[in-house]
Amino acid sequence: MLCAAQARRKEPVAILMFDLEHFKSINDRFGYAVGDEVLRVFGQVVRASTRADDIIGRFGGEEFIAIVPGGVESASKIAERVRSGFQGAGATVAAHAIDATVSIGATVCYEPVTAIDALISRTEAAFYRAKHGGRNRVHIADEEAASDRSRLINAARRAREIPSGAFPGLSQRNTTA
Repeated sequence: MLCAAQARRKEPVAILMFDLEHFKSINDRFGYAVGDEVLRVFGQVVRASTRADDIIGRFGGEEFIAIVPGGVESASKIAERVRSGFQGAGATVAAHAIDATVSIGATVCYEPVTAIDALISRTEAAFYRAKHGGRNRVHIADEEAASDRSRLINAARRAREIPSGAFPGLSQRNTTA
């Protein structure tokens, strides 16, 4: 629904993938009850860091995924709120010094989403770059390309809004025919 609505409005959609780092180690050191509490704390941070219309779900084990309206800037803000919020909230869980952190990968799609698997694969690749870049960080896939694409789209929208006669001596052609 969200992807279709964004496509109708010709607005971007972002996919964010979250991985709680060293989660198996947390379970092994502190037990599954503490591991479950870490998951609950992460859920609270995500709910507090996202908007009501964002779609959040568990992707598997200690991995989560979010689909959010907006471009690179919006995805970056949400991802950083989750990352920093969880770093603080995960420092101590159930009276244990856990120091839990999260790596986040994100992809922004400016076209109607028809192949969610391909978008998730790009997001997963970004998430692995975040992990390999030192963990507890955010990596936006194709950030520069997406940013360039966004600028081009916005420039094209603005160009369509230029009133005829704004440039005397130039005839305006209809390039959509």
